[in-house]
Amino acid sequence: MNPPEHDADTSGEGGKTEEMPDEVARNIRWLEEYARKNAVRYRKDSSPQMPETVQALIQSGDPRVITFLLEFMTAHVEIPGVIEQLAAFGEPAVLQALEAFHMDHAQIRKFAVDLLGWLGDDRGFSLIVQALKDDYPGVRISALWAVVHFKHPSVLSLVIEALQDNDRRVRREAISVLSFSSFWGEEQAITALMDLRKDPDGEVRADVIQSLGRHREMRAIPYFLEAIQDGHESVRCGAARALAEMRETQAIPLLISMLADSTTRQVAGRALVKFGDKDAVAAALLTDEVLSVATKLDTLEVFIKIDLSLAGSDVNLNYRSPSVTHYCQELLQKEIPLSAKEAIQEVLGEIRTRRDRPILLRASASDSKAQELLRSAVERSDLSPPEVLMRASEKTEETPTPHPSWLERLFRRRR
Repeated sequence: MNPPEHDADTSGEGGKTEEMPDEVARNIRWLEEYARKNAVRYRKDSSPQMPETVQALIQSGDPRVITFLLEFMTAHVEIPGVIEQLAAFGEPAVLQALEAFHMDHAQIRKFAVDLLGWLGDDRGFSLIVQALKDDYPGVRISALWAVVHFKHPSVLSLVIEALQDNDRRVRREAISVLSFSSFWGEEQAITALMDLRKDPDGEVRADVIQSLGRHREMRAIPYFLEAIQDGHESVRCGAARALAEMRETQAIPLLISMLADSTTRQVAGRALVKFGDKDAVAAALLTDEVLSVATKLDTLEVFIKIDLSLAGSDVNLNYRSPSVTHYCQELLQKEIPLSAKEAIQEVLGEIRTRRDRPILLRASASDSKAQELLRSAVERSDLSPPEVLMRASEKTEETPTPHPSWLERLFRRRR
């Protein structure tokens, strides 16, 4: 929908469009009318005509549209890219941003700070520093990104000070500013980030891990090793990724310990694959004295899926997949510790148990011969006793029963 093609009434409300060119007045009027009729207020589904009309206003070169657009976005919807384009107005934009900063509405102060940052005019620096103490967290966040546009000696210390802000969102943004700005590598910045490792908020700690890991900060390795034991999942996973990227072998036992937790198993498995020697890591996994056999099997599935996905192969496998069994059998042929080979045999036994249990339990429901075979299997530790013995004694006429000779062949094959 295009702006209405009627003559501009330059006596608009409050004189806002007074003496403006017809096209500018028409576009302003269309935006106001559209916002009023559609109750536009920070919606993401605004009309595509809206940014086009805003673009036409900016291209008009009339500096009076600056304040109008700041107020419009404050009242209705923030349109991406507008602040950067308003900075092209130069001096008029500086003057109107300085004026807008002193308005009561926090959102318009935020836009004013954004604009002052893009302009980089020294007259705005003191206001941006003031905005770092604003009551509204959104203004403080905008001030963080704005202040780095200035080549002032106090900028780094101002950002570091924000790491202690009482709002976690501001602390997280300060971490991002340090990570993505030219300040990275400064001893003061890295030390300040390391000091945040005890922050009470888990997401803040996770951001610190991610920032230090992204830059492969070797001094943070002891922190990463410690963070694997953190109570927050995002922190543990971030530390695992960082240590894997840095190929820190001290992390392997700790990453294996993470495999016991289903929420971190995928990340830990992917991290272990990055160490390159998959067979050595698998052997270490299988000989772990804490993990159960079932967890080792679950982990091997994840391990192989990740390995296959990195090679571009099909990753749709589970304990019934030949890939898991074949991998275990291949490991048995390699020079690995005897304890690892024994653990592999346990895993292979778990695979058979998981594969056969549903069939055997159904078969045992109404057949005495099947029950006898099941009890024999339990005695050989092929199946876990408590559940199987309880289910083996159940009777139901609805359950189909395979012929006993079929069951005998099954157990004969497994022996």
